[in-house]
Amino acid sequence: MKDCKVSIIVPCYNQARYLPDALQTVFCQSFINWECILVNDGSTDDTEKVAQEWVQKDSRFKYFSIQNGGVAVARNFGVKNAHGPYILPLDADDKLGPRYLEKAVALLENNPEIHVVYSEAELFGEKTGRWKLPPFNEQQMLFKNLVFCSALFRKADFEKVGGYKVNMASGWEDWDLWLSFIESGLSFYKMEEVHFFYRIQDLSRTASLDKTKMELLYAQIFLNHIDLFIQRFGHPVGVYEEYYHMLNSKTGKLSRGLTFLSSLVRSWFNKPGD
Repeated sequence: MKDCKVSIIVPCYNQARYLPDALQTVFCQSFINWECILVNDGSTDDTEKVAQEWVQKDSRFKYFSIQNGGVAVARNFGVKNAHGPYILPLDADDKLGPRYLEKAVALLENNPEIHVVYSEAELFGEKTGRWKLPPFNEQQMLFKNLVFCSALFRKADFEKVGGYKVNMASGWEDWDLWLSFIESGLSFYKMEEVHFFYRIQDLSRTASLDKTKMELLYAQIFLNHIDLFIQRFGHPVGVYEEYYHMLNSKTGKLSRGLTFLSSLVRSWFNKPGD
């Protein structure tokens, strides 16, 4: 697609009932030089039927079907097949404001020192109102994610850091990507207007994470970016020795090692004086 500047990547897994709302907000963008890549991640509902209706409606919508591999795999597949120099991930149940692409593309094109653009956001669905996002802060990004997944960035930067890590299959793959960007010295910019709308569901992927899964994800985040954590916070005493001892002991299991690492890392972050 010669005129395509933005590739919007929409992974779809059994969310056919929400997909039309999301795609309608893509269709209504004031910025028109986009393509929307729909990646059916092994859905068993009417995702294909809904997606094909939009492909027939507008040639800028592209449809692919892959074997279920999780959102990181689906997004990586979408970016690999993207034609635009700019990438915007969009979950199938969320929505964009009509001028999001227009505003974000202008910022990236006119400010080469900016690498990731996002905005203020609102909640809808089971909960409504303003999503109070704190100001962007690299140090705080090591504690928790401050940037939703639907930020605009350059495809070249995404490829440079290796894309989404598939070891984040249970979630937080967007936070992990942003940490990879930080490791590469890339900068973030938040627009003060609301251009993104995040659906709250009782059974959403994030809300369904139990304590054990969260501990594993915290630990995996740390392991994926251990050099960054050590650079910013110093060496947590004994973390390597204890972690690898658990993994290599005859009775130890991977989950025990990761759970231990998670609690150690969080206690290190929360110690008095930090």
